[in-house]
Amino acid sequence: LTQRLTKHSEKFKESDPEMFEIAHRCINAISELNTKYNLDSEEFQSLCHGDMTLENVIISYNNGEGYFIDPIYEPNSPTYSSWLLDISKLVYSTELHGYNFFDDFEQYLSVYEDHIGNLNWEIINKFIISHCIRVYNYAPDTAKPKIKNIAKHYESKRI
Repeated sequence: LTQRLTKHSEKFKESDPEMFEIAHRCINAISELNTKYNLDSEEFQSLCHGDMTLENVIISYNNGEGYFIDPIYEPNSPTYSSWLLDISKLVYSTELHGYNFFDDFEQYLSVYEDHIGNLNWEIINKFIISHCIRVYNYAPDTAKPKIKNIAKHYESKRI
């Protein structure tokens, strides 16, 4: 994960030094978390959606149930797969669309907590920033300030 983030961040090193510094701090923090928790262990590996964004969630008007659509599933993929990445991408997506995840959607996390246990927000927080790093270089210039603000917000957020 940190190698991919480093590769992404190098693309905006010159064009946006502030975002590059945010990325550098995030990469270091994820490395430290990996040492602390061994993020490659089975505890953090799981079947996951792979692209859990608001665009990939359908809510039924009839009964209010949610359905995830369009999962990315690659059998035997060496790509890191974890429910922590799914949750962090969903938080990122809600923030990008102008919602405050912790005001508007946090109650839905009980589904995860009921099946998995306590969520590790220390890790999720850094993974939210990692999503910002991965999309930043490909985002339209008009979206970059918002993405950077999300990264800055979660960098300063103590969950």
